[in-house]
Amino acid sequence: MHMLTATFMSAPASLAIAKIFWPEKEISKSNHDLKLIKGENKYMLEAASQGASCAVGVVANIISNIIVFATQLAVFDAILSWLGGMFDCPQLSFSLICS
Repeated sequence: MHMLTATFMSAPASLAIAKIFWPEKEISKSNHDLKLIKGENKYMLEAASQGASCAVGVVANIISNIIVFATQLAVFDAILSWLGGMFDCPQLSFSLICS
């Protein structure tokens, strides 16, 4: 399980390293029309608290996706164990197949 978690967590770092090794040579189509939208906040603390409250939803979504993925992996593991029991191999699991 730790290897799977490390794989997902290292994806942004590997993308950053790939961009350093092989930078884009063409002009990006998405970067030229970006404009900074001025918020309605007057103070820095107000803007930080509003950003933190918006981030709560994003973090909750990420955590729920991780829970769903782990649950689907456990169900798949249970199905493989059940099928392995039918074919006289009760130790069959997803981790055994991947290792």
